[in-house]
Amino acid sequence: MPKGTEEVEGLALHLPYGYGTASFSTEAFANMKKLRLLQLDRVELNGEYKHLPKELIWLCWCGCPLQSILDDFFNQDKLVVFDMRWSNLVQVWEGSKSLHNLKTLDLSYSHSLQKSPDFSQVPNLEELILNYCQKLSEIHPSIDHLKRLSLVKLKWCVKLISLPGDFYKPKSVETLLNRCSEFREVHEDIGEMISLRTLEAEDTTIRKVPPSIVRLKNLTRLSLAGVKLADDAIPKDLGSLISLQVLHL
Repeated sequence: MPKGTEEVEGLALHLPYGYGTASFSTEAFANMKKLRLLQLDRVELNGEYKHLPKELIWLCWCGCPLQSILDDFFNQDKLVVFDMRWSNLVQVWEGSKSLHNLKTLDLSYSHSLQKSPDFSQVPNLEELILNYCQKLSEIHPSIDHLKRLSLVKLKWCVKLISLPGDFYKPKSVETLLNRCSEFREVHEDIGEMISLRTLEAEDTTIRKVPPSIVRLKNLTRLSLAGVKLADDAIPKDLGSLISLQVLHL
């Protein structure tokens, strides 16, 4: 092990496009006790994940080849940002896994991902980003456990039809961006999302906006662009949205 490795706090292993993938043993990280930031791009890790440093705060693993994250990974008590864009994940993890300090989970462009993970032991998640997950058809109902969730991005998840009813229960969501072409229904309980400031449901198949939407007194931006709504599908009293600054129909 090169001298000074144990002092490294940030490391990026980036393989340029056109060079395939590179393989590293997880044991190579065993002495990096202070490693807090790790960026992997088209890199394969071989071996037991227990060798990864326990001080990781930010992990970006673009192009992760795994279909599911292995159980021995889940001892990352300090992990705050987990960026898994362009992964081969089919399921993020099996069952319920504990990541108590996780605040940001980005699974964008994971084209094989079929459903979101169980969130019941990820209580402090604030940002959930699932853009371009083209096989995603299910959001786990435990999403209602996320009492600090403020940002949800669901763009071009072409198989996602609806969100679980419990999604609308947390009061913390401020931004909901939905551009899923087969998305059909906004639940009546959307009126309970009192913190919502930005709601975009563009290019969906939504046919009716629930009347309860007029209870969103903090809503500043509402966009339903690209949605073919009938004349009576939008509540007549949108004028009662006292904070609304941008309306795009």
